[in-house]
Amino acid sequence: MGFFKALFSFLGFGKDEDVVVEVKKVASDKVRLGNSELFFNPQLVKELKEEHQLLVNYYTGVAKARETKNLNLLKDNLSNFVTSLEKHLLKENTYLYVYLFEALRSNPQALEKAHEMKRDMSKIGHAVLTFVDKYRNNENWNDSTLNELEKDMEGITPVLVKRIETEETVLYPLYKHPEQYK
Repeated sequence: MGFFKALFSFLGFGKDEDVVVEVKKVASDKVRLGNSELFFNPQLVKELKEEHQLLVNYYTGVAKARETKNLNLLKDNLSNFVTSLEKHLLKENTYLYVYLFEALRSNPQALEKAHEMKRDMSKIGHAVLTFVDKYRNNENWNDSTLNELEKDMEGITPVLVKRIETEETVLYPLYKHPEQYK
């Protein structure tokens, strides 16, 4: 038995066909970006939608804590919201947009939509992070601050809701296995 057959057998590949099938599967899950390869993650959209739900939960938690004037819970939810939002935006920028920009090169309309949504998200992300920074480090909470928070949330809530809906109905469906773009 040759070295590679012994190695493949040791690793659990009983037959040569198993190795070939596995190599083909991995090779078909990537797209080229210059000299780099980007891999398709079949769980990415599911993960991003789960993160949306988490963000909504934290954001709702901020509103509920504001109503009950539970400042510790408000600060915790605000902190969790911003941490989760930053991770979510990083994941979208690193995995979703980079992949889409390459995969959609042959579809100019879809590519432009992805670029437009990334530009919009950058603006929305900046506005939301500015909002959060305004309150995250606030040490002087009082009725006036809580009322101001409520007004700010009234302005940001519809923007967040619309953005999540748009991502889930327009942007995320563009993220597909490379073979589906052919």
